[in-house]
Amino acid sequence: MSRRLVEAQYEWNWSSLVGSVQGLLRALGLPFDAAQVSAALGDAFRVDAAGMDETPAFRRTGYQVRPLASLPEDLAALGLEAQVEVRHVAREGPPSFWRRRRLRRRIKGRLDRGTAVVAYRAGLAEFGLIVGYDDDRGSYRVQGPFSDEVGPWVAYDDLWTARGIGAETGEGVAGWLAVVLAGVIPADEGAPRPEQVLARACRHALSAQAPARLERWAALLEGDADIDPPGHAYWVQALASARGEAARFWRAAAGDDGRLTPIAEAARREALTLSRFATLYPYPAGGDVEGGGARAVGARTLRDAIGDEREVVERLRGIDVGP
Repeated sequence: MSRRLVEAQYEWNWSSLVGSVQGLLRALGLPFDAAQVSAALGDAFRVDAAGMDETPAFRRTGYQVRPLASLPEDLAALGLEAQVEVRHVAREGPPSFWRRRRLRRRIKGRLDRGTAVVAYRAGLAEFGLIVGYDDDRGSYRVQGPFSDEVGPWVAYDDLWTARGIGAETGEGVAGWLAVVLAGVIPADEGAPRPEQVLARACRHALSAQAPARLERWAALLEGDADIDPPGHAYWVQALASARGEAARFWRAAAGDDGRLTPIAEAARREALTLSRFATLYPYPAGGDVEGGGARAVGARTLRDAIGDEREVVERLRGIDVGP
């Protein structure tokens, strides 16, 4: 029996994928600025408000299901060479005994070489870092947004199960899981390059369909649908934080490329507007989502931000930043 613990720490972020990648980058000695990471992964531009069409709307259901096909390229822009394993449990069923055994061997091998592993655990519906293992316990040691609530150890096979937050009711279990095995790209093969991050960011910003998603959000506030106060507040804070990261990213990028200056200015205005939006709905208290007047104020504020979001997207369409 053996055990291993590596030096890595989850970096708190409203996006658990961003926080996990930041922690991995920092442990590997690579730049881990939240705005750069969030932009490269696309989380700075997504609208993650879950359950808009459910009752009540905006329930807190964890990191949202998203395609991860682009993740190896996103991580390469940040200096990481990565392999990503994804399984949609709801569609494909749990992995076989042999696949679980093979993946456990790969995770432990990566840890034995001193590198943490990014993983999405189905039961917690969030990304986190696997930072160690203990065969006597039969468990991984994890760092993530729920570590303080559920403890630092996850049994080997529980990585694949729906145990944890919301397991009793099924809430918070997204039905998919992912493991990201990553290491530093060798220096002779290329270091992190800002132009690669910019290209990834532009691609994500243009594909996010954020204006339409934000329009749907505003329409819900203007209507009379039931809204879950703490869930809504969570997504409000996540949105405001993401667009703050986007604004910082575009401001830094505009320093090297004057074509991006109008985009950076529109992103700055949007981030400021959404910071006011966030004060209306503090987390976890939730703010007032019952009164028509209060909801109307929120909707107007959000629509002000949508105008700047549209400007960012439209201006990006006219700029060629490479592949």
